[in-house]
Amino acid sequence: MTEPVTSTAAAGVAAIVGGITMDLLGVPYHAVVWGFVGALVTMSQLASMSKPQAVVYGLLSTLSGAALGTFGVELLGLQSRAALVLGSLIGGAGAFAVIGALVKRATGFAQGHADPSAAPKADPKEPNP
Repeated sequence: MTEPVTSTAAAGVAAIVGGITMDLLGVPYHAVVWGFVGALVTMSQLASMSKPQAVVYGLLSTLSGAALGTFGVELLGLQSRAALVLGSLIGGAGAFAVIGALVKRATGFAQGHADPSAAPKADPKEPNP
């Protein structure tokens, strides 16, 4: 019997794809690597998730972290690799948490509007305007 692939390994595949994409877009590889490390740090602190979720969240977090780090360095006019690494690390960690919350919120929003019984009921004692 083979070992199941963990969510961290699935996120590794996502990081490789993200790295290739960011390289094609001209983002420094340091930003991609440290964006991935930030995503892994957050992933290790959160509850387990399915393999497809881990791949998607890992990919989006890595790309977002690298983009945020690069954007921050360019915006502030810094030429330091340390600033790029720190920005990407923080961006990747924060992006993983934010993406997870946004997906959860969007899923709940879509499910709430798909179910008519979930709509708020009008109070019969209130007059209609």
